Amino acid sequence: MKNTITDPFMSELLLAARDALMDEEAQLAGAFAQRPRPRTRFQTDRHGDQMQGLAYQVYETTLCYAIFKRWLGIADDVLWDWHPKLATGRLVDLQVARPGSLYRFEAKWWARADTLDDDRAKLSQLRDSKNCLLAFWWAEEKPEYHERDAKAIVDMEARLHTLGAFATSFSTRSHPDVIPKEWYFGFAAFELS
Repeated sequence: MKNTITDPFMSELLLAARDALMDEEAQLAGAFAQRPRPRTRFQTDRHGDQMQGLAYQVYETTLCYAIFKRWLGIADDVLWDWHPKLATGRLVDLQVARPGSLYRFEAKWWARADTLDDDRAKLSQLRDSKNCLLAFWWAEEKPEYHERDAKAIVDMEARLHTLGAFATSFSTRSHPDVIPKEWYFGFAAFELS
């Protein structure tokens, strides 16, 4: 898929966000790899070799925090969980201001087609900024899942910055009977008009 976001600063922010998440994944995997492997009372590994990545284990606010820290090195005015003082009455996940431009971002785990609707509606009320949805998801590493994701991205009908996917470790806590070998963490950004 082709990137259609034309604002160079927004593109720089989004690429930095992707890099921050990839680094966070690597740090989390490294921390799991270095820990001693204690046994539970059932004589099994507490976490096993799964659920050691960003996929499904990490809250949106934590993902935003990793992005926020990275953006501090790019922009002077970066805010996390900021109230825009407008009619929404709700916080925006991330805000970046620079002379002449204001950028607002909402982040969401994207599980169903309608998952992004509330955040999209909230951002549509904020007309003094360039607004962008950051969508995170995970899926098993299979062609049919990539095809499904590509269709869902096209269906968003928004300017897209495809940020891609990287390997992750999936939580088996929610799905104890399914332990596939390869999963991916997906990340895309949609600039809203």
